[in-house]
Order: sequence, then structure tokens, then C-alpha cells
Amino acid sequence: MRFLLVLSLVLIPALAPAQTVYRWVDEDGNPHYTGSLRDVPEKHRAAATRTGPASAPTPKPKPFHEISHPQGYRMRYTDEAKCRKIAAKLSETHKRTVSCYPHSD
Repeated sequence: MRFLLVLSLVLIPALAPAQTVYRWVDEDGNPHYTGSLRDVPEKHRAAATRTGPASAPTPKPKPFHEISHPQGYRMRYTDEAKCRKIAAKLSETHKRTVSCYPHSD
């Protein structure tokens, strides 16, 4: 019984959808926020904008260059020249060929 209680407390917040928030500005220039478009005064409804997680664009991941380090971990760099320079140093230090290659998520 206790297991079901804990499971429900963990899963219920995860299932809740992200809330949409509306932003509108009054005559004095003050911004106001509300969770429902019905709460925005009629004269400001046309200018109300939707904000929050539902309207936020997903940022595109930046491409990067990656080095597979001889000791088993990976190193990521957005600057290709820096990546190649470090790969050359690692090759010299570890007496193995270490290369820098382009990658993106």
C-alpha cells in the first residue's frame, strides 16, 4: 500500500502538462500575467501574447568537435582549431594517434 502511495506521488507531477501563461500590458505600460486568456480584459486580449514552456522554441544544439581521450573519456570543443591543437598534444603525450572529429547531438 505504501508503495502505491509513493509511486503516485512521484508519477502525478510528471504527468501534469506544462502550463501556458498569457502576458498583456495595461494602459500604464505595466505587464500582467495570467493562466487563462479569459482573465485578460477584453480590450487587451488581441495584444496578449502566449509565453511559457508551451510557446518557447527548443534551442538547436550547437555543433562541436570531440576527442576520444586515450584514457577513455571524451572531450568536447566548439572551436575546431583548439580541438585539433589539444588532440596533437595528447597524441604526443600518450604516443598514440588522437584525433578531433566533428559531432553533433
